[in-house]
Amino acid sequence: MGRITNLENKRYGMLTVGSFAGANAHRQAMWTARCDCGVQKNILSTSLLTGKSRSCGCSRVKHLKSRTVEFRTWTAVKSRCSNHRLSGWHNYGGRGIRVCDRWLASFDNFLSDMGPRPDGASSIDRINNDGDYEPGNCRWATHGQQGFNRRTTRLIQHNSKVRSLSDWAARAGLSVQTLSRRLSRGWDMDRALTETPRLGRPGQHAGTLHNMAKCSDEDVRSMRALFAAGASASSLAPRFNMSKQNANRICTGKTWKHLL
Repeated sequence: MGRITNLENKRYGMLTVGSFAGANAHRQAMWTARCDCGVQKNILSTSLLTGKSRSCGCSRVKHLKSRTVEFRTWTAVKSRCSNHRLSGWHNYGGRGIRVCDRWLASFDNFLSDMGPRPDGASSIDRINNDGDYEPGNCRWATHGQQGFNRRTTRLIQHNSKVRSLSDWAARAGLSVQTLSRRLSRGWDMDRALTETPRLGRPGQHAGTLHNMAKCSDEDVRSMRALFAAGASASSLAPRFNMSKQNANRICTGKTWKHLL
């Protein structure tokens, strides 16, 4: 061990050097240094002087953590609640959603409460959409579970079960639009889920079951009765809230042929 450079009280990265700690088995000078994280350890003088050691090792651990999906999730939830420049700000920080102080304080607290992401299909989800990001209100959930939990999701209770409109439609083999229109016309849930769509020309639903239907079977029958009694199609159009062209096609039997 040659001449010893005095490093006492000097600062190297996150390390503050304390007292001389003697030499190691290879006769290399060692200094006791305290890291900003609180850990104290003996470090080679040459490692400090060359910049090889700039922390107790915690900065490397932090770097490795920053490459995990859990760390990226933690960063994302903080940003969506604090950065008004983000496109989705109005859905989070803009409407009062916050990240709890415990999670803001450290990633380790977040990971301890949430645990590792269970699989590649899961992401963070707030159980109460009006609640904050905090323990007890967050979970790892699949895309389907989160879709069920959205503020805009229409939930329907039937036979003591609560499912989203899209879930009920998928189970019945119907499109969401078809099920939604059936319910909006006052159909009960059993009929809406079980009635087989009637077909007009091959591959197309007829009448009220057509996705683009603008009137009901009863409207069509009334229009044709009035048309047969002498009313013009153009005079019936505003009464039934449709264009003159559509009214003419209905009255002359070019559409809604299943009611002829």
